[in-house]
Amino acid sequence: MTEEGARAMGERALSLNLGREELVFLLWLLGVNHIPGLSPRPLGNLTVEQAAIVGLTAEHSLRARGLLGTATDGRLVLDRAVAALLLPCAFPEYSITAIRRSIAGRGRGLYIHLAGSRVVAHTVPEPAIHRFVALAGRPGAAALLAEFVEVDTRPMPALTSVTLPETLFREAQALAARGSDLAPGVLTRAGLDAETAYALASALTAAASFVTVTVTRHAPDTSTHGGVTLLVSTGGFWALTRAAAPETGEAMIMARPLAGEAVGELLAELALAEQEVPSETPYDLSLLTGTR
Repeated sequence: MTEEGARAMGERALSLNLGREELVFLLWLLGVNHIPGLSPRPLGNLTVEQAAIVGLTAEHSLRARGLLGTATDGRLVLDRAVAALLLPCAFPEYSITAIRRSIAGRGRGLYIHLAGSRVVAHTVPEPAIHRFVALAGRPGAAALLAEFVEVDTRPMPALTSVTLPETLFREAQALAARGSDLAPGVLTRAGLDAETAYALASALTAAASFVTVTVTRHAPDTSTHGGVTLLVSTGGFWALTRAAAPETGEAMIMARPLAGEAVGELLAELALAEQEVPSETPYDLSLLTGTR
């Protein structure tokens, strides 16, 4: 971890590692079925009897580690440290999900949840192991996000933002993913000038990874979402967002070139937002992970 990441978490930050089965059992106690970073069916297709054995084993493990106790009335009680780390993830007010995928499709995630004054980061450092770490408030969340994205000082491409139909962007991306030299022509057909079309096609072709950052404000009746997908290439960063054209409702993609410093500012803006969630949504990352 970098020095910045250490400051974000704090050298003595409250932290906890849980096995997948332990996490599922604790969420069951809290009446929560799922949190980001946990697969929808974490225990697979177990029978009721098998699931009961897994749950009992997880309970014994948590008790042995001092993470779970029993109240005088017989109720199971979470250790205070466990509650401080798990409750914001189970009942968040504001969440930041960052998924980073290489061009080959391999991915990893960072899940940050805020509830009241508590800010907790959840990662999966290895299969079936879930790590929870308390952060130093929203600034700590911003710093950890920047580290996860690997923000650096690379300059901004000398270009302006462009907006084009999603259908043509997908077509250009698919061509670029195959290394085809036809991608700039598709972008030109979408209305981009030749220089910008070539630069964006080159960025798509040389993409090292894509990072989708989604922010969610949770509410009892509904939740609001927003965010951005960052295309990370050797030539710089491109921020990709999706919105509907006001007149026609057609899905449009805005591609905005950014310097490393500007990416850090954008991530800080998302992490530090108190009330408003961006109206733009991230471009669907699954559409950007073509194979070469």
